[in-house]
Amino acid sequence: MTTSTSTVSTPGVGLIWCSLLLLWSVVEAQVATSGYELAIVCHKEGHLIEALDLYVTNTLLNHSHVDETVERFLKKVKKERSGIDDVTEWIGHPINAYFLVERTANGWREVKQCIDCSTCTCVPSEASLDFLSSWKNIIDDDGIWTRIDDVSIAANGLGRLHHTYDLDIKTLMSGTISNKGTSPLTTSDVLNIANYLEEEFQVTWYEALLEVVDVTELESVFYNLAIAHHTGGFSWKALDILTDLQKTSQY
Repeated sequence: MTTSTSTVSTPGVGLIWCSLLLLWSVVEAQVATSGYELAIVCHKEGHLIEALDLYVTNTLLNHSHVDETVERFLKKVKKERSGIDDVTEWIGHPINAYFLVERTANGWREVKQCIDCSTCTCVPSEASLDFLSSWKNIIDDDGIWTRIDDVSIAANGLGRLHHTYDLDIKTLMSGTISNKGTSPLTTSDVLNIANYLEEEFQVTWYEALLEVVDVTELESVFYNLAIAHHTGGFSWKALDILTDLQKTSQY
């Protein structure tokens, strides 16, 4: 991975970034879909987007229904990949790597399930059969694709980066690690990542999220924080939080 030095303000920050990449490379080595393979997965996803785009276009041209989940996913993944100039450099950012692993291990499989009519009573359309054929050719070509287990490893990798280098967690959530920026983590992303961490680290992530989350999402974060405290052996803290939530919900 080549890294531009123009965005590094001091030699110290440069050394920190190199250390982050070294630690992340250790995390990648533990992921079944690691370094080199992630680049292949990223390229494959590009082909899947083309296939999904064609499915949506042909389905709508035939005046048929396209599941809203599929349309939202296609729009989102296009936006998230719009900033990719160099695949190797893009996945070199730990947050981008997490996005890719989570999306390909979970998001794309959900899309496939929405399109696959093998488990329903409807007759498969030509557009859906074409997409499923493309899926098989792209994914099964060499067997390289992400697994569900990879999401846990990638999430713990981000947790380890934060803990090892004492990174500012709110800055990390904003998508920036040592002056290298990317798309920010959403509330859903943070909750998902924290869910894979040990209880004490979950608490740290949830408490930081409470400082920046939208008021409409506070209840969900507090609820997850209460669970983390309870699991970690601090049931009294969990009870306090749940009691306060109950009082708030009454107004």
